[in-house]
Amino acid sequence: MLLLKPGVDVTGISTEILIGLQVLAGVFWKHGIPTLITSCRDGEHMEGSKHYLGDAVDVRLPSRFSSTEHIDIVLLNEGRVALGDQYDLVLEEDHLHLEFDPKKDAHT
Repeated sequence: MLLLKPGVDVTGISTEILIGLQVLAGVFWKHGIPTLITSCRDGEHMEGSKHYLGDAVDVRLPSRFSSTEHIDIVLLNEGRVALGDQYDLVLEEDHLHLEFDPKKDAHT
């Protein structure tokens, strides 16, 4: 299940990031955890961020919903496997950053 934090603007997100979110939501769902999107193209991000292109989103860390922090690492690792090489999934201080970032040599 995908949830939106109040105020998140999904206008202009790419099809690729939407597919990535669905894959990641499936991993979260397997563990009974909601996937709360906290930022898309909105918010402040570093210069050159893929957020501004619609190719990145931030997702609330699962530990914010439960008392166990190890679930963040479990979902990070399972998410990376499920998403494959076209996506980056990065553990940040208070969220997971999902980015569509296909590698140029991925299909060679």
